[in-house]
Amino acid sequence: MIFGAAPGAVGSLEVGGREVGSLDPRRAIAAGVAYLPGDRHRHGAVMTMSARENMTLPRLRPLRRLFGRLDQREEKREVGRWVERVAVRPAEPERALQLFSGGNQQKVLLAKWLRNEPKVLLLDEPTQGVDVGAKAGIYELIASSAAAGAGVLVCSSDAKELALICDRVLVMRDGRAVAEMQRSELSEAGLVRAALDEGQSSNGGMSAPSEKEVPGHA
Repeated sequence: MIFGAAPGAVGSLEVGGREVGSLDPRRAIAAGVAYLPGDRHRHGAVMTMSARENMTLPRLRPLRRLFGRLDQREEKREVGRWVERVAVRPAEPERALQLFSGGNQQKVLLAKWLRNEPKVLLLDEPTQGVDVGAKAGIYELIASSAAAGAGVLVCSSDAKELALICDRVLVMRDGRAVAEMQRSELSEAGLVRAALDEGQSSNGGMSAPSEKEVPGHA
């Protein structure tokens, strides 16, 4: 809904104090919002297209030249830099995305959005279907985006992951927030307890947030 990808989403969006207007993916991208869906195969990528094509898909305008022609040389140069930056392996941007491992597919999709220098990065299950070896690299990319000034909102069912990478966590159950934990209180066990046992404000300092509170960043 924040990205405007949910059918029938209504409301308004503000980024950096500026109202974006109606909820629409095109407007959201232009305002600096990036969204990595939980199901990359169905909603996050065109798996039959190359890693290069997927990586530049959201923002082609800077690569356009006279009469809208795509500067393929510049595109390949930019993609090559990102392939090295996010450590895609094998470093073959012309390979179809479906031929990469899950972890490398996810790196390509993160690079797709990070090259836009997002102000808000929305991540749904960012390491789902990713091998253990690639997780650390993805966590580093998330941290570097936050360090660059982006607000990062992570939705994950992996309590260990949340405890590792987040500054603040809102525990959701049945469509509402039932507990909040700050960085100093975060633990995998505490998050699991909060998810299973509503109202345990004594567990690690957890308390239910007010209805007016809106999550900031992870």
